Amino acid sequence: MIAAPYPRTIMVIAITLSGVTVVSVCLAIGALIQDPFLTVLFAAAAALLDLAKYLAWPLAAFLLLAGRRLLAAALMACALVLAGVSGWATYDRFMTAILGSHSEALAIQRRIADIEAARAQDLQRLAALNADERATQAQLRALRERTVVSRSLDMERVTLHRLDIQRDQLQRRLEESSRELAELRAQPVRAAALPLELATLLCVGFAMALEVVPALLLTAVRGVATQQQPDNTAATPPALPTTASNETDNPLLQALLDHIAQTAPGEPVVLRDFVKEQRIGNARAISVFKAAETLGALRKTATGGYVAANTDLHSTIKGVA
Repeated sequence: MIAAPYPRTIMVIAITLSGVTVVSVCLAIGALIQDPFLTVLFAAAAALLDLAKYLAWPLAAFLLLAGRRLLAAALMACALVLAGVSGWATYDRFMTAILGSHSEALAIQRRIADIEAARAQDLQRLAALNADERATQAQLRALRERTVVSRSLDMERVTLHRLDIQRDQLQRRLEESSRELAELRAQPVRAAALPLELATLLCVGFAMALEVVPALLLTAVRGVATQQQPDNTAATPPALPTTASNETDNPLLQALLDHIAQTAPGEPVVLRDFVKEQRIGNARAISVFKAAETLGALRKTATGGYVAANTDLHSTIKGVA
C-alpha cells in the first residue's frame, strides 16, 4: 500500500497556489468590464471555472482508469482552455506590474539626467555672475580713482543688487535640485535592472508553473489516495454464495476471478469489457461484480468503477481461481 507523504500539506499548497490564479482572473475581468454588477458576476463565474479547472485533472485521471476515455478527454480539453485563459491573466497581471516598475525607474533616470543638466547650466550662470561681479567692482575702482563718486555709487547700488538677486535664485535652485537628486537616487531600482526579455520569460514561466504545479499535486494526491486499501482485510475470503441465483452465476464469477488473478492490484477492472467478453446483460454482470466485491477480489472506487484488490487478497484470489 502506497502512503502519500504529507497529503494535507500538499493539498494546502495546491489550493493556495490555485488561489493566485483565481485572483488574477478576477482582476483581469475587473479591468475589462466597467459595470460593477457585471464585474462581480463574471468575476465570480471565472473564479469558479478556474477552481473547476484544477479539479478536472484528477477527475479525468479517474475517468481514464474507469474506461471513460471520451469524457476524460473532454474534461482535459476544457481544463486546457481554462488554463490558457487563467495563464494569460496571470501573465498579464505580473507583466503589467513589472512594466510599471520598469517605466517608473526609467522616468526616475530621465528626471535625474534632466536635473543634472539643469544644475550644470545653473553652475555656469553662477560662474558668469561671479565674473560679472568682479568686472563691475573693477569698473567701480576705476571710477573712484577718477573721482566720479556719484556715478560709482549709482552703479554699485544697481548692478551689485541685481547680481545678488540672481545669485540667490541660482543658489536656491541648486539646493532644491540637490535635495531632489538625493531623494531620487535613494529610491530602489526594482525591475529597472531586469531586461524586458528576461522579464517576459519570468512571467511566462511563473504563469505556467501556477497552472501545472497545483494540477499535478491534486492529481498525485488523489491518485495515491485511490491506491490506499482499508486495513480490515479478512484472513480468509468468505465462501462463495450458495443460493440458486448465485449457483447460476458461479461460472461467470469464476471467469471474473480468473481475470482478476491476472490483473495487478490497483488496476481497473472494467464492467463493460466483462459484459462484452461474456456476452451477458449489464444487470447480471453487476451482480457478478458485487459478488466479487463481497469476496474482497474487487474494490469499488469513488467514481463507481472497480479496481483489483490489494496484494494479500490478490494472492488469495489466485489460490481460489
